[in-house]
This record gives sequence, structure tokens and C-alpha cells, in this order.
Amino acid sequence: MFKNTISNLSRIRQVVEVLVRYGFEDVVTSTALRRLVSSKRRLTWQHAERPVFETTRWERIRMIIEELGPTFIKLAQALSNRADLLPQPLIDEFEKLQSNVPPFPVALARQIIEQELGQPLENVFSDFEEVPLGSASIGQVHKAKLLTGEEAGSEGAAPRCAGKSAH
Repeated sequence: MFKNTISNLSRIRQVVEVLVRYGFEDVVTSTALRRLVSSKRRLTWQHAERPVFETTRWERIRMIIEELGPTFIKLAQALSNRADLLPQPLIDEFEKLQSNVPPFPVALARQIIEQELGQPLENVFSDFEEVPLGSASIGQVHKAKLLTGEEAGSEGAAPRCAGKSAH
């Protein structure tokens, strides 16, 4: 139980940091969440080498969702169909999450795949492409060749080389 509490607190702190990073410090400072942010914590106000405030509030909400991971992305994807609940500019941003989910780092993909396989990639694959073929809110796919020479994921070849989501 204590381990779950620490894990939950860590995730809440991460959410708070992402909110502040994207200029939503008012959500943090006007609620009890402010107690979770260390006064020493220095957050950058940049996203992809661009000042955060050069983006619209709606874009920043989408960027927050992307950074927080697949659970939040799935929620935003569902909300993108609810014009009765959300303003159109936010729906437009959430619709970008239908097909425009950024990939997670290849090192993390390797770690996830190795954990799933229970062994190092080198014991299974002779070739593993660093650049993913595609990514979505629930995972991403990398092209790979098995030690037998077969393409991973081809008919009859196993295992498939698809990593779970990093979040």
C-alpha cells in the first residue's frame, strides 16, 4: 500500500510539473497542488526550442496530454468527439492526437521489448531499426529481423517487435 502511495504521489508531482511547464501555473498555484512543487524546482518555459507562450492555450493543453501519456491521450481522443462539451479549438487540437502521437525514445522501446521478451534484443534479433515505423497512444512498432533471418511480425515469424506504451 505504501509503495502505491509513493508511486501515485510521484505521478501527481509529474502531472503538476507538466502543467507548470506549459504555462498552467494558475491551476497549480490556486489549488492544494502547489504543495507538491519544490521551490527549488526550475522549469523551462520552452517546448521544442520555442517559447511556450508562442502557442495557443489549446495547443499547450494538447502538448500536456501528449507528455502525460497514453491514458490522457485516450481520454482526449474520446473527448475530441464531444463538441457539446468542449470548444472547437480544443477539439481541433485533440483531433491531432488521433494520428499524430509522437514516438517515445528508442532506448525506452528497447527496454520495454527486452522486458517483455525476458532477454536482450541481441539474443532474438539480428537487426533492430532505431526509427519506429509508427507510433500510437498505446505503443509503437519497430522493424526488426530475427536471428533466423525472418522479418519480425511476418506470417509465421515470432515474436512481433512492438513495444508497449512508455507511459
